[in-house]
This record gives sequence, C-alpha cells and structure tokens, in this order.
Amino acid sequence: MPEPRGGQVLLRARNVSRSFGGLKAVDDVSVAVREGTVHAVIGTNGAGKSTLINLLCGEIQASEGTVELLGRDVSRWSQPRRAQAGLGRSYQRNTIYAPFTVFENCRLSAQARLQRPWDWFTPASTCATSRAAATHALSSARGSPRRRT
Repeated sequence: MPEPRGGQVLLRARNVSRSFGGLKAVDDVSVAVREGTVHAVIGTNGAGKSTLINLLCGEIQASEGTVELLGRDVSRWSQPRRAQAGLGRSYQRNTIYAPFTVFENCRLSAQARLQRPWDWFTPASTCATSRAAATHALSSARGSPRRRT
C-alpha cells in the first residue's frame, strides 16, 4: 500500500476483513489516515462502507487484520475504550442546533466527550476545555472561529 502524503498517521487499518457466516462484508482493506487529510468511503448500497467504519471505531470486531490508533494496536479494544482514546465516529444524522453558532455546536460536541455529570452548577458556556477543543476544531477546519456577540 503506498503511503499517503500528509502529517502523522493517526489511524491505520491493515488487511482488515469481516465475515458474517459465508458473506465477506469487508475483504482485506488497508488504509492510513494522516493528520490534515480528508478521506471518503464510497460505494453502492451493501458494499461494506458502514461495516468498515464500524470495524475502525470498534463497534464490531474484525475477523482478520489490525486497527492502529497513533501507532498502537487497538484491534481488540472495545468501542468505548477507543472513544476514550479519541477514536469516534459520526452518523448520517444532523444533530446540530440551528439557533447555535458553529462554534457553539462544536463546543457542545466537545462537552459530550468531556462529560462531568457531577458538576451541576457550572454553566456549560464557561467550560474552558470544551471551548479550547471547539476553537482548535474550527481553527483546523477553516481558520479563526467567528463568535456571535
């Protein structure tokens, strides 16, 4: 497999396959996702796109092959453990809040990952960690974030 151009390899799959009985839904797929790159998985209905994504994020285990996150083999890790390590996925659903700015929607997503259910009295808008994560996400995507005043 030729190495893609870009930054550090964040996620790598090597010869990943998944069989369901006699059906091979994903057959010997290898991919390296580097920092600063964008990838798309395309194909017809039933081609195995969702199965591949589920294999990468740990929702289902691969029958063969390995999945690495930042060079560490996570093939046998559960989905929650991979998510805690920073490997997540999004679904084909729009769960944004139209009255919120893009920045506020990003901050809300960051707060979902950085939950503090015991902290009832601190306003969500003052969460410095989610603010920093949202700022970083927007800066990486398009430059400086715009804030509503």
